[in-house]
Amino acid sequence: MGLNWLEESLLRNLKVGSVVYTWCDFCKPPKDKFLLVASVSPRLLVLVINSEVNQFYVVRGLSHFHVLVPQEEQTFLQHDSHACCIEAIDAFYLTFMRAEVLANYAAFHRGHLTYRCLKDV
Repeated sequence: MGLNWLEESLLRNLKVGSVVYTWCDFCKPPKDKFLLVASVSPRLLVLVINSEVNQFYVVRGLSHFHVLVPQEEQTFLQHDSHACCIEAIDAFYLTFMRAEVLANYAAFHRGHLTYRCLKDV
């Protein structure tokens, strides 16, 4: 059965620049994280959004690969955060993301980065 117009509209919102909130097994320790969709084709890639730059990267001189995501521009954040642009992660399938959008849009899809912030990323 095909999607209705609302489902199609919600799925169109899942694009580069979307921020989602989901459980991440690849984090140590595993936890819910904000993720920035960096690519949807040819494969789904995400960047992790962290509350602060991990000391591991600071010590290695890699803190400049973290882009500030200001809370005042991103209504879904409770404080300033940073997008880690060192590694794009392919831990999810697009089918998973689409299923999460359709199952609980408001809890999963938190919004989009502002143009200025996305340009910095």
